[in-house]
Amino acid sequence: MINLNGKPAGILGAFLDDDRALTKDSFVDSIKKGIADADKGCTLNTEQLKNRLLK
Repeated sequence: MINLNGKPAGILGAFLDDDRALTKDSFVDSIKKGIADADKGCTLNTEQLKNRLLK
């Protein structure tokens, strides 16, 4: 989940992992998976995200 001023602003996740996510159903499923991950606490803060992207 991407936060802006401490509030949810978007989700970055499963959609980027799967080229087949080009259809509406796949896209929606990917968003649902990202929300479920966020609900389980599988999130990164900005610093963690930067570190992961720079590896």
